This record gives sequence, structure tokens and C-alpha cells, in this order.
Amino acid sequence: MTMRAATFERNDAGLIPEPASEDRLLDIDAAAFRDYFHRRPFVIGHRLIDHPLLQLPRLLELARALPAAHVEYNAGNIPISVDPNGRRKPAYRPEETIRRIEECQSWMALKYVEHDPAYRDLLHECLGEVKGIPSNSRRA
Repeated sequence: MTMRAATFERNDAGLIPEPASEDRLLDIDAAAFRDYFHRRPFVIGHRLIDHPLLQLPRLLELARALPAAHVEYNAGNIPISVDPNGRRKPAYRPEETIRRIEECQSWMALKYVEHDPAYRDLLHECLGEVKGIPSNSRRA
């Protein structure tokens, strides 16, 4: 697999890789990956924002299908110092949290999504793109 070297531009967040080819989900600069993986943070861009599996209706389906223990959600406007075991759940159930995500001030984590075959395939596709990038095998 060949990757073209990405050029970088600077913004407030640091260096941003120039987008790679349209058929890839991830934009990873091979040189940055080789030089920084396991050593320091670097930017990985992606084209996942419009992916059908990551749209609200499909995420709603996934949240319903996952066991309750694999869906974590809570109010998003609580102080960081609050004991996680003492937090009140948000007023909305997980399904309603997803439906109203832009207004309900909550957060949600869907865990072990790879148990769903479609999400497993998406995960493997992304990991396959990373696996194809040569890296230095030694850690600094």
C-alpha cells in the first residue's frame, strides 16, 4: 500500500494533515506516524462525519441493541469533582439523549460496539488503514 506524503498547515490546534485520497476513511501522515507513534501526539484526520453508521438514527438503533451495561450516559454540565458513583442520571433515557443530543447537555459512550457486525467492519476498516502504514517498531 502506498501513501502520499501529506503536507501540513498550522492552525490553533497544531499541525493538520492535508486530506489523503477520497477512498480512505482516515488521513494519517505516514512520516508523522512513523516519527511520533508511541512517542508524542499527532493529528489524525478522518472522513467519518457523514458515515451512515455514525448518523443519529443508526446510533439510536445501536444504543437500543446494546446491553444496558454497555451504554453509559450522564449529564454533561456537572463539575469534574463530582463522585462518579453519586451522580444523578440525566432526565433522558439513552434513546432520548441521542435524539436530543444537541440540546440535552448530556454525554454518552456506547461501549463494545464491535459486537455489532456493521460497526466491527467499520472498526476493522479503520484499523486496516493504520496497519498499512510503516512505523518504527521500537518505542522511544
